[in-house]
Amino acid sequence: MKMRTRILISGAGPATFGILKGLRYSGEAFQCSIVEVQPWAAGNYVVDRFFVIPPVGKDPQEYVNRILRISRREKIDLVIPTVSEELLPLAERRHEFEEQGIRVMVSNPAAIAVTVDKWKTYQFCQAEGIRCPRTGLVQGKDSVGAFARRMGFPISLKPRWGRGSAGFHVVRDMKVLKTLNPVHSTIMQEYIGGMEYSTDVLMQDGIPVLAVPRERLRTESGISVIGKTVRLPKVSKFAINICEALGLEGVANVQIKLDRGGPTLIEVNPRFAGTTILSVAAGVNFPYLAVKNFLRGERFVPSELRFRPNVMLTRFWADIFLEKHGSRWKAFEPDRA
Repeated sequence: MKMRTRILISGAGPATFGILKGLRYSGEAFQCSIVEVQPWAAGNYVVDRFFVIPPVGKDPQEYVNRILRISRREKIDLVIPTVSEELLPLAERRHEFEEQGIRVMVSNPAAIAVTVDKWKTYQFCQAEGIRCPRTGLVQGKDSVGAFARRMGFPISLKPRWGRGSAGFHVVRDMKVLKTLNPVHSTIMQEYIGGMEYSTDVLMQDGIPVLAVPRERLRTESGISVIGKTVRLPKVSKFAINICEALGLEGVANVQIKLDRGGPTLIEVNPRFAGTTILSVAAGVNFPYLAVKNFLRGERFVPSELRFRPNVMLTRFWADIFLEKHGSRWKAFEPDRA
């Protein structure tokens, strides 16, 4: 009997649900487990096994140690990180997993260091000639005022390190600025208008071969809750060129604004995005293709991959019910009336 490929996914958020759905849609049976900091996270109860570990920020090296121990014990074939804060610690110690025959779907440490730091991302863009918002480091409130007078309102303030919409502000005038107290780990940027496209990029053998742009029609807490696939070759090419310049592996998500001046890079997430499942629904199974190539070395023909534009996703709340059995909680379906 053929053994199922064993995959360990970090985090139980929207990206993980997308990965799980993509693997399920493939028709191949996988054994999937999750490591998560919250014991009651919904994703824990839709996989074969889950393991609760302390957050990466508490002790990054111990966090990696825990994942390595779990991976060895559970005979994991592939680790898929979905949490931005864990990417660099895992990338720096990827070789320890590989020595045990375990692959980790993460890019090289140098590329990760650029993408998780928005100031380094800006410096990289400047060096590579990639269009991005003009950016400055906050050196106190006076520096923000000076930047705004030079750029003109509105401007954006966001954490240098972070994800989602936490800490993000659009400052439209000096009156609003006076109510804020930006810290030194904040960057300031010129505000870029136009539609935002969250673009999934698929790599084969470390080379980006396909990009699927998605309009972000509505977001909540940085996650798209209504989106639509679109065919925009200049956005796709822009995203592919960025991933190639960085040398990313596996999958990535590139957030791009498009205005009259052309595409502008907002940020790069070198991991599965929270809405990658929309690209799957549009015809390209990112999770399955990435697993086959990254883990098994199986190649696909990029020209045969086609996605359908005008496929829309709209999200809603769903419920998972838990009941305690001894020391463990188990999911159950309520009896029908």
